[in-house]
Amino acid sequence: MAVSTPAFEKSTGTKTNGTTITVGSFSPTGGDLLIAMVSARHASASITDITISSTFTGSWTHLGLVDTPGGDGYLQVATMTLAASPGSGTVTGTFDEESTAHSMIVFSVNGHNTSTAVKQSKSFTGTGTSTGTLSFDSAITAGNQGCGCIMDEGANDPSNGTNEVEIGAVAAGSANAGPYSDCQYSTDTDQNWGNLDDRAHAVWLLELDAAAAADDFIAAISTQSVFIHSQPATMASFSEEVPASIS
Repeated sequence: MAVSTPAFEKSTGTKTNGTTITVGSFSPTGGDLLIAMVSARHASASITDITISSTFTGSWTHLGLVDTPGGDGYLQVATMTLAASPGSGTVTGTFDEESTAHSMIVFSVNGHNTSTAVKQSKSFTGTGTSTGTLSFDSAITAGNQGCGCIMDEGANDPSNGTNEVEIGAVAAGSANAGPYSDCQYSTDTDQNWGNLDDRAHAVWLLELDAAAAADDFIAAISTQSVFIHSQPATMASFSEEVPASIS
């Protein structure tokens, strides 16, 4: 089984001081993997933690907080496998200190490994109008999906790399205020973004692992077949009893 093409679910952004950001209600598909990214810029005190939660049943696995060079921009990414019938709900990012502007994107995939959804991840920070080439430590395994999430402190809408496809992008407010959030996907080992404001950015790359093939099921069927064929006496007794039963 292969991980599906990522599907955009919801996004939001605001240039209003606060300690939370929440996307509006949406109705994802049961069993899908939700991936949420949250970007923020601190007010007077540095943010040391961003926690992602939701009204859906399940627990979130956080990749970790990444702050930009200079330390006033922050990125967090987390994943959660949904229950079979999740219904409608919201996703929230919570900051341990006040943020002056923040943005958030939620997307989903299916066909993932429900035990360990993220096979590998790597964070980056930098400055300038382009990220340059950002690389996973290992090539993306066939059937898996590579995703990238960037937080740019500036107001430009990041452009996606040559072989990358945008999942979603959102600014912190209607006036294209930073931080700008952008998510993309590709099966390439390398990813990049351009058209960044000449400020700082933070990135998470994550490889979403595919669910195992149904080899175990096939093996189990084969084992049962061997077991049945290895019981000639039992099978013979059964075949002899049938005619007697019919007469």
